[in-house]
Order: sequence, then C-alpha cells, then structure tokens
Amino acid sequence: MKESSLVTGGAGFIGSHLTDRLIESGKRVVVVDNLFTGKKSNLTHLESSPLFTFLEKDICTPLDEVFSAFNIKNVYHLAAIGRVRYSFAHPEQTHKTNVLGTLNLLEASVKHNVERFIFASSSSIYGYQPTIPLAESLIPNPVSPYGIQKRQAEEYVKWYSNFYGLPTISLRFFNVYGARQRGDLEHAPLIPKVWHEISAGQAPEMYGNGTHTRDFTYVQDIIDGIQLAALLPDSASKGIAINVGAGKNHSVREVMEKIISFAGTSIRPLKVPGANEPSHTLSDLKLARKVLDYSPKMKLEEGLFRTLSWYRAKENQQP
Repeated sequence: MKESSLVTGGAGFIGSHLTDRLIESGKRVVVVDNLFTGKKSNLTHLESSPLFTFLEKDICTPLDEVFSAFNIKNVYHLAAIGRVRYSFAHPEQTHKTNVLGTLNLLEASVKHNVERFIFASSSSIYGYQPTIPLAESLIPNPVSPYGIQKRQAEEYVKWYSNFYGLPTISLRFFNVYGARQRGDLEHAPLIPKVWHEISAGQAPEMYGNGTHTRDFTYVQDIIDGIQLAALLPDSASKGIAINVGAGKNHSVREVMEKIISFAGTSIRPLKVPGANEPSHTLSDLKLARKVLDYSPKMKLEEGLFRTLSWYRAKENQQP
C-alpha cells in the first residue's frame, strides 16, 4: 500500500496550506480534523484529488484504524486549540486537545512505525523573557495555559524520541497570518480579527497604545519551515525544538494602521486596558538557518496585502 502523510488539523488555517503543498509535491495526504475551528471549505478544491482523504475525527479518539488503513509514515501534528486567551477560560478543554491529543498521536506513531513526527509548537512557551530575540536556549516561562500545554507537549515529543527512537521535531511558530485564518472566533488572532471587525463597521480594540510588538510570520514561510524539517536526517530529529518566524517584529499599532488603510475606512482603534501578555516577541532564527537552512521570504507589507486581498475577495463572493 502506498505510504501516506497524516496532517492533523488539516482543515484549519495552517493545516490546509500544508495539505496543499504536500499534494502539490505528489504526496498522499490524510487529513484528520474535528472541525472545531477548521472548515471543510478550506479543502473543497482537493476533494477530487486521488491523493487526498478527509476524516472528520478527533485526535483524542482511537486512531489505530487510520494509521493502519492508510499506511501512515509521516505525521504533521497541527491540530490544537490554539487561542491563548481562550485557554485562560477553558484550561481543561485545551489541555485535553493540546496535551492528551498529542500523547495519543505519539502512542499511535510508535505502534505503527511512523518514520517522522513533526509537531507544531508555539512561541507562547517563552512567555516573559528579559531580552529578545527569543532563542531556543532560553528557559521557557509560559504565562498562559496554552503556553504551558505546548511546553508539556514538546516534552512528550522529545521523550518519545529519546525512549522509543521516534524521529521528532518541534517547530515553534511565531504569530502566523495569511489567507484562511478566521477572524470570527472568540479571541481570534490580531490580523483577521481587525479585518473582521472593521468589515462589520466596528472599532477594533487595541491594548494600551499598541506599542507591544509581535513577530508576524506569513503562512507560506511557515510551510517552508515544515517542509525543511521533514528533510532532516533521523540523527538530527531527536526532539529538537526550532523557531520558525519572520525574524522581524512590528508593533500592533503599525499593523492595525496598515489594515485600516487597506480597508479605506475612517474607523479608529478603540484603546482598552493592556492584556497580561509579553510586551515583545521576536524569533531568533540562527538555529533554523543552521539546521534547516530556513530563511523567511515574505515582508510584512506584501504578506498583509495578499492576506487582506483574500479576505476582500471572499467577502465579494458572498451573496
């Protein structure tokens, strides 16, 4: 039977872009997604492909049949409840998916002799740090349940590599944005949330003066990083954690102003009290360059233009 790659969370924002890229390269892909935040419409264009299979399934449920029926050899684990502020209100629910779901996948991967396990981790594990950029050598200091959960999951990913010899890599994503990212969810990420609000004629909220900065990373750069990680030799895939970001940061105010300008609206941000979050994030990419030969290509202005153009086109398609 032909080998397959499993993409968990493949109906989601990043997962659907990864699924596209894998199928474009001729890989057989099985997507597992419970559609909690993912949307089947992200994959509609793939339904006629003989290389594509979609299974509406939760990663916390038994997965043996999936692994055996499709001869899964590579696992790209992107399924998560990935909203930081949502995790404060729902720590038990997010822990189940983000930690126990990961553990369930690792167990199945060992049992079915998976050749490579790539885990989508997060810059949220760094939390408060005295300096930036954020390098992998820093001691994690997560300040949210989500960050804690990603840290726990990373430890399991590394342990399964050390104990069972399962080749694993954890990629710490920084503030990913791009087409298909949802702005209609509770505690949605900044860029789609701002677009969603101003499209509805609402003033987007801005914490404080908007001077806090984030390493906004275009989704196709993230997919490049994932594909490069899949090429690492087994000897270098022993639970290593690597940043994947843009290597540059921009203030929230700057990004909001660019979105408002693109929209051509007179709506202004509504200042609200600051959130309990790190003031700045910035990825240190030295390890990514050395180990993966990773180099982000997309500048913020062009990435935002492509993203916002996609949102506008989607709105124009609606009756």
